[in-house]
Amino acid sequence: MEAYHTKLKRAQKRVSGIKEFYAHLKAYIVVNVVIQFLKPEARAFFDHKELKNGHSFLEWFDWNLLIIPMLWGIALVVHAIIAFQYKPGFLKNWEQKQYQKFLEADREGENTIKS
Repeated sequence: MEAYHTKLKRAQKRVSGIKEFYAHLKAYIVVNVVIQFLKPEARAFFDHKELKNGHSFLEWFDWNLLIIPMLWGIALVVHAIIAFQYKPGFLKNWEQKQYQKFLEADREGENTIKS
């Protein structure tokens, strides 16, 4: 019975992580759609503003509207990898080989394993 509760807690934690990822994805989509929708109005508002160093505020504004969604998108991909517990094939293969190595060493009674 204890094993069932442990598995249930682990499953609930995983489902919770996936739900949090989907909430993060929804926020990313909504915020970026709104930003892109309001971009022309914001550009018109800031059209004649200049920074103290003489550069156009629009240059800074455009770069931020490009870089922030990209960085947020990278964070979203990392969140997805964690939530869905993604492991590339080469890591899975390596992990399986290591398990086999340790199991074989245990069967043979060896205390040290060579890498």
